[in-house]
Amino acid sequence: MVSPDDVRNLLARLRGQRFVAKARRLAELCEPATESHGESWMRLRIVDAGLPRPEVQIPVVLGGRELYRLDAGYPELRLGFEYDGEEWHRGAQIAADEARRDDLLHRFGWTVVAATREKVLGARPAIERVVADLIGWAGPVARREW
Repeated sequence: MVSPDDVRNLLARLRGQRFVAKARRLAELCEPATESHGESWMRLRIVDAGLPRPEVQIPVVLGGRELYRLDAGYPELRLGFEYDGEEWHRGAQIAADEARRDDLLHRFGWTVVAATREKVLGARPAIERVVADLIGWAGPVARREW
């Protein structure tokens, strides 16, 4: 609907108004390639915890063809994160997701962490701690601001 540049341009016109500095910081976190609200919430929890900003929509390619695409992650570590929303990830899809993640691990060396609505929207920093442990984060996992 709007681009990050549109948001930044609007915020530049609001300079000096209340909360604009915070809005500018948040605008820098916009990621148009993200495909769902859940993916955005998951990524923002990771960033808000002080962890490195993950890349989004990471292709896993074999023979020049994209076989899989991960919601977010750190390609250099072969660590991916996926948001398993209730609408698309239930019933038979759960088994398909598990098989895909197993293939990603055994054939491509990717560890993929699945996050559900409860983990992403809950009060406990579950996803942040898992990511911190997997990347060997030595620093603290900060509490989120929101």
